[in-house]
This record gives sequence, C-alpha cells and structure tokens, in this order.
Amino acid sequence: MSDLAIILVHYRTPELLTEAVRALRRDLEISGLRAEIVVVDNGSEPADRSAWDELPLRRIDPGANLGYAGGVRCGVEGTSAARIVAMNPDVLVAPGCLASLHAELERGTAAAGPQFYWDHDQRVFLPPTEARSVPAELRAALARRFPAAPLLSGAARKAWRRHARRHWQATEPFVSSSLSGALIAFRRDAWAKVGPFDEAFRLYFEETDWLLRLRAAGLASRFVPAAHAVHL
Repeated sequence: MSDLAIILVHYRTPELLTEAVRALRRDLEISGLRAEIVVVDNGSEPADRSAWDELPLRRIDPGANLGYAGGVRCGVEGTSAARIVAMNPDVLVAPGCLASLHAELERGTAAAGPQFYWDHDQRVFLPPTEARSVPAELRAALARRFPAAPLLSGAARKAWRRHARRHWQATEPFVSSSLSGALIAFRRDAWAKVGPFDEAFRLYFEETDWLLRLRAAGLASRFVPAAHAVHL
C-alpha cells in the first residue's frame, strides 16, 4: 500500500517530466515514503514515451487533452492512496518536501502546499497566489478603477506585501488558501467531500476555486514552509 499517489499532468514536456520524476525519486528515497507515480498524459509523442521506460511511473492515457483539472481527476480516479500529490512536470521537489507535506496531511490538514522558489539555489521566492477574499477583491477593484488615487493603490500594494511576506517569512505551517496548483498535496477524503477541481477552469485558477470550496466546507489548507520546491 502506497503512502502517496503522485499525479503528474503532462502535456508535451517530456524532458521536464523526466527531471521531475527523478527529483521525486530522490526525495522518496530520503524520506522512506512509499509512493505510486502516475503520469496522466494529455499529449506526447512515441519518442517521448520511450524515454520514460526507465522511470518508475505508470502512464494513464485519457484519450484526449483533459486540461489540468481533468488530468488530476483522472489520476485521482486511477489511484487508491489516501494521500495525494498533484503537480506539474515543471516542478522539482527538494529533499524533505514530500515528507513535510505528508506529515501535515497526517495531522489532519485537508490540503497542503510548499514554499516555491524560482531558482535551483533557492535564493528567490516565488510569490504566493493572491489572497481571494471580499476585502482583497474590493481593494484590487478600487485600485484598478481609480489608478490616480494614491491611497487606494497604496492600500492594495501594502496588503499584497503583507500577504507575500507572511508566506516568505513563515517558519511554521499556517492556514492559507493561497496555495499553488503547480504542486498541491491533499487528503482523498477531503477531495471526496468537496468534489474534484472544476474542469470549466481549463488551466489556471482551478486550485483557487477548489481551495475556496474547501474553506467553505470548514476544511483547512495550510502553507508548509519546510517543504521546498522549484517551479521552473
């Protein structure tokens, strides 16, 4: 029985997929976690697939490009582990990433996300996704509507900086809906409760919608700063 089902949704980036799987294997060997690596192949060529023969993965061919949301759903339905990681093939997990996310899920958190970096040396943070709340949306809308009003634009910028710094400076997990679907870990029972990603979001914002649904259902998602990954 696997501790994790790791689902990579692939579309015509075979070299990136190879590197992502190798990084996953290195991390799994360090952590001791047992995982099934599944590739939902939304698009590839025969030569791409032949390069994966040496990799420890199972390929699912959905028969069409389902988009990211549909690809994740296909992967969840094709696996049985109680803890799931869904990710892009342009993400490289750092040592300890999977163990930190898995431990957070084991503590009862419904979904968890890592600290992302732009670069391999992990010197430059990738920004968290924007806060999605009524006050945040109102601030942003007013700043766009009245660009010449310094108080409005200044308030929006200050709120964004507070939001970003909270994630960048964190040393312990905290409740956040600003997780990135580039790599997100979640419990299967939480997925079953709120349903899958909405496939009307072909690409982008499917995780935003899902995390807000999770919050509305009274389930917690947490940002885990000890889990590091590079998003290429």
